[in-house]
Amino acid sequence: MLNFLEKFKIGLPNHKVLLEDTNEVGAGGKLPKEKQVDTAYIARRQQRIREMLLKDKATEVAVQPKLPADVQRLDELARSDKNSLEFNLRKQFQIGDDELNKYVFGNIPLKYVDFTSPSNYQRFRNKKPEGKQQITKHQFEKLKIMFDVAYTPDDFDALKTYSLNSEQLLTLLKSENFGSNASKEKVIDVLKALQKSREIRIFKERAEVMSSVRALALDHRLLATLEKLSYVSSFVHCVARMKIDDEQVWSSLASFIVSRHEEFNGRELSNIVFALSKIQKLKPVILNFDDVFRTLEISFIKKFDNELVDGQSLANTVLAYSKTANGSKTFFRALEGIIL
Repeated sequence: MLNFLEKFKIGLPNHKVLLEDTNEVGAGGKLPKEKQVDTAYIARRQQRIREMLLKDKATEVAVQPKLPADVQRLDELARSDKNSLEFNLRKQFQIGDDELNKYVFGNIPLKYVDFTSPSNYQRFRNKKPEGKQQITKHQFEKLKIMFDVAYTPDDFDALKTYSLNSEQLLTLLKSENFGSNASKEKVIDVLKALQKSREIRIFKERAEVMSSVRALALDHRLLATLEKLSYVSSFVHCVARMKIDDEQVWSSLASFIVSRHEEFNGRELSNIVFALSKIQKLKPVILNFDDVFRTLEISFIKKFDNELVDGQSLANTVLAYSKTANGSKTFFRALEGIIL
């Protein structure tokens, strides 16, 4: 059996180690010079190994400034309450694998919901989900219930729509609470984020999308209460990009634009006519906006004369009028003078 010193023979390449043969003791009871051991080095080596073992086993704890006892206690209670709340909410909502839970609940602040209450429990289509597809539906049903019963208008406004995936955005639009109590600006933000996600090919076949679009487009009172008219321009552009060719929607939007066209700035009007030119290509006969283009000619010339117009707005305007075969000679001459 190796003694203690021989166990560290590998770690002592430049030092002589004491052998077990004690018969080699020289005169005076001392070992020969080549047999002497550097005991100080061995002690340092042993201490270093102990430190390495302790470091591997110990967890690194950040040094915190020492707080008064009462403040430290309150801080511990706050952390404990927060961790307990987050843990209970995760436990309440999450089932299945972590990737699924992240897809359903990621970037959405969770709020407490009593899923065991009869009014909430009976809303589940899958009482005992089996398989990944059913579990996914079950989880999105939980998300919708939370939006319906636990979210306030402030909670909806705090949502960062650009960080949500298309299924989360659709679940928001399905929520009656969101449609009734969220700000209309937030509804437009959700529709824009959904359109930009490009994860849905045919928007007009989604009932929740059409319901939200029609609720806004057919109510001029709601459009007039938007914080800025730029939201109307964004909404028109978004609906055109979604290729929603509903005749009632576009007839109502065109009527509102004509009635308020003097209040839009040049950039907003250019985005509107560009959107109209895009949607008109889908149904050239039914969705014909020639009257709208003629009405807006004077507004464009006035606004481009009085405002610092950018090249993109001019390009959108010229392109929209050209592609729809609209615009009088006077209009194009006036644009030529502004451009040059």
